[in-house]
Amino acid sequence: MVQTIPVKPADVTWTDDQWKAIYASGQDTLVSAAAGSGKTAVLINRMIEKVVATENPINVDELLVVTFTNASAAEMRHRMSEALEKAIAENPTSNHLRRQLSLVNKAQISTLHSFCLAIVKQYAYLLDIDPGFRIANEAEIALLRDDVLAEVLEAAYDAEDEAHVQAIYRLVDSFTSDRDDQAIETLISKLYDTSRVHAEPQKWLWSLPKAYELADEVTIDDLELSQYVKLTVRHSLEEAFVLISEMRAITLQPDGPAPYAETAEIDFAMIQEGIRISQSGTWQELFDYFATVKWSTLKRVSKDALVNVELQELA
Repeated sequence: MVQTIPVKPADVTWTDDQWKAIYASGQDTLVSAAAGSGKTAVLINRMIEKVVATENPINVDELLVVTFTNASAAEMRHRMSEALEKAIAENPTSNHLRRQLSLVNKAQISTLHSFCLAIVKQYAYLLDIDPGFRIANEAEIALLRDDVLAEVLEAAYDAEDEAHVQAIYRLVDSFTSDRDDQAIETLISKLYDTSRVHAEPQKWLWSLPKAYELADEVTIDDLELSQYVKLTVRHSLEEAFVLISEMRAITLQPDGPAPYAETAEIDFAMIQEGIRISQSGTWQELFDYFATVKWSTLKRVSKDALVNVELQELA
């Protein structure tokens, strides 16, 4: 049965929704809000109100509170202790409040991982595992991952299916040098880590090849990826444009480095054209532009521009 939420006093700072979240009972309650909006504070006060309630109070060790960080868990436990001490000061004869204060350290207030670890340790005999197990540290995990990855690659190289083996070699040759397999191992590791953030990692991994199943009439410009690459190119060109603009302005000053003026004007126009093509041109036009323009000159002038800007500021 849903209980009535008390009337919010005029002097409290809680919003109406926060007040409801603190006092709602007799039902499942879902609170969804943006980061920094006070969810932790609301949860803490909800816990406190349930423990210090005059009617049907609960015991602290009956609560299960899980958070994402140790800092949040420590804050909740500390705030609970402070609230109980304040309540005891107002009602020193309450045995219930005094008992709760002694139970605070036994309350299940921790990160989700710590809670799960405690459950596994407590029921290790049912899981048929050694109750003395521990969580590996980062260095140990990295070594284990390297060992497993090496075994996976060895198994792939030794597969009985010749077509499968040739496909593996083509893949490795595409991403590694002739010295070692470090690059493909790094790539596989990153791909694994990325897949873990998806609800169905295996399904997500198997969906990746579909992005490369394209009809013959599809061009690079039709691919969503090309737009991001062109945007990255444009941003790099815009950064270079800022530098060459500064260089161009310096060369036009009475005491500026006049010998650079002609080169600055040329590169100024070159970068402007590159920005235009990256905005409205095709992928092929952008490729042809980069293949023909003398970018070595641009890099040298951009470096000189930085030096001259620094000298100008010192002067």
